[in-house]
Amino acid sequence: MSVRRVAIVTVPPLFADILREVLAGQVAIEIVVQIGSRRRLEQRLRAARPDFILIGLRRGETDAVALSILTAFPDAKVVAFSNDLHRVWVHQIQPHCTEMHDFSLDAMIALLKTPT
Repeated sequence: MSVRRVAIVTVPPLFADILREVLAGQVAIEIVVQIGSRRRLEQRLRAARPDFILIGLRRGETDAVALSILTAFPDAKVVAFSNDLHRVWVHQIQPHCTEMHDFSLDAMIALLKTPT
């Protein structure tokens, strides 16, 4: 299996640490960039060339943010986490969005193992 290049964007630091620790033990990943703000986001993501973009949504934002990122990065999968971490949306270019009602770290591991 090839190494998955992962970008983490505006995900709360504690949750980002949990994701990094758990996923690294289960899936061949490389965190290519961790971004705390969305300023110059597209430019920063282009430089990183991620396969997966994990983005934390702000209060009141919808997963439409992930769709706009996907438009700029059609080869990536974009995973958007609601600000309370109770909902997760996965976008990919088909265009396809799946709301994960029963999100777990096992579900994230399975997602990262799927071909892009």
